[in-house]
Amino acid sequence: MKESVLERINHLIDDCGESKNALANKCDMAPQTFGRYVNGDNKITVSLVSSLLEVFPDLSAEWLLRGEGEMYKTTELPPVDA
Repeated sequence: MKESVLERINHLIDDCGESKNALANKCDMAPQTFGRYVNGDNKITVSLVSSLLEVFPDLSAEWLLRGEGEMYKTTELPPVDA
């Protein structure tokens, strides 16, 4: 069974190594509000998802929202002229 969006957000929090309070501040959100989202007390909003995608520009929206693909986008380097 696939993880839910909430589980993927918590996976992201674990992966980034920052505290929930630090992430709340980066998302321009009160720590209590952020905590209610990540603890499952409040439903995940578009605003939260948008904030996370802004804070983590390499985060894959497809992974976050649908659980498909890799957690982070892969970036291809431009070819080097020989």
